[in-house]
Amino acid sequence: MNLKSIIKLFVLLFLLISCSKIEILNKNNIELESIQIDEMENQDTISNFNFVSYENFVDYYSRNINFKWNNSKNLEKTFILSIGKNSKTDLNVSNLIIDNDYIYFINDKSFFSKIDLLEGNIIYEIELDVNFEPDLYLPISLAKIDNFFFAGFANGTIIKFNESGEINWRLDFKDLLRTPIKIHNNNIIAMFNSNRILSINSEDGSLMWQYYYELNKSSSSKGGMIFSKGNILFLIMPNGRLGTIDTIIGEKIELNHLSKVEQQSINNYNYEANIHVNDILFIFFENKNTIYTFDTDNEVFFIFNDKISSISSYGFINNALLTLDNNYLLKSYNLINKKIFWQTDLSDVLSKKDKIVQSFVINDNLIIFFSKGIILQLNIFNGEITYKQNLKLNEIAFISSYNENFAISLKDGKIIFYKQ
Repeated sequence: MNLKSIIKLFVLLFLLISCSKIEILNKNNIELESIQIDEMENQDTISNFNFVSYENFVDYYSRNINFKWNNSKNLEKTFILSIGKNSKTDLNVSNLIIDNDYIYFINDKSFFSKIDLLEGNIIYEIELDVNFEPDLYLPISLAKIDNFFFAGFANGTIIKFNESGEINWRLDFKDLLRTPIKIHNNNIIAMFNSNRILSINSEDGSLMWQYYYELNKSSSSKGGMIFSKGNILFLIMPNGRLGTIDTIIGEKIELNHLSKVEQQSINNYNYEANIHVNDILFIFFENKNTIYTFDTDNEVFFIFNDKISSISSYGFINNALLTLDNNYLLKSYNLINKKIFWQTDLSDVLSKKDKIVQSFVINDNLIIFFSKGIILQLNIFNGEITYKQNLKLNEIAFISSYNENFAISLKDGKIIFYKQ
């Protein structure tokens, strides 16, 4: 057999083997993941917008609205609080309310506490008269309007009380409450794990409206999510369903763009969904791989049912989606067109267990807090790291900030305070 014949034989064998493999894959319905090729953005940049609010309320959702940052300056530890661990979820026993240089929270013994933010001194501790049962009442979500406080307990009890701990009204819904209560137009918005959402008049505790978003599926133990833009509430219910309510008329509404979001895997037990809303965009992101972005002014989709692969953790900031993959590559996607503003290799900075927890934009800097205590300051235009600090913490749950003060809540129930 000459050389030419041998080559032809090898080519024939290769083709036969390749076709056999493809046929086997097809028979077993095995999908081959396509390789994502990201296009770089060369015209737009991450929006340099830092929201500051002067509203008369504070709640879980508004815990970082007065964020301040001194460029390349270390955070110094000031004091530590321990408010107890909630064994059933990753949530802390209570969120913090930070207002006028004071910290307010409810601990795992039902004591309402006021702490001096600057010194860490206890001003008072008052036991609330709520017949507290830790196994049923935790976690607690806390909010404040003017001089009154509102607490939502996991068993469905919601109360209004003053700084002296005197209860003005109490409502017992006997329904699991895992979603933090939200202040909207001076009313209390509560979302229960029965997939009921309702609005309560903050003055007298009367019910304004209530709706159900039913689905033949169990609810997430972590609850759902509540977002707002103007008079519209955007909802992800504990069962994963999307919803919208117009709070002026107090009615469910069907927005055309939301009806086009298919939520194909919503019945899966591990279904994940998130919403991000800014001045012109509505973003829906599901299962850390499928994204929709909608122009709310012109009522058109910029991105529709598009894929983003290999995400370990992520966060939204203004007009950008920040993603971290398993190879420690940090990418910043433009939410208008899914192009990459920039990408930065963090393999020399992060560990395997690091996740994005919180991000901020201020003075042309992007500040990112990671779950193990790494803080990075990056240039928003090119992603260059301009400062880093390692607080060496374990499992950050969330960040609260007030001017130059930072309260870092850990999943073990401790809250560590820092100041720049």
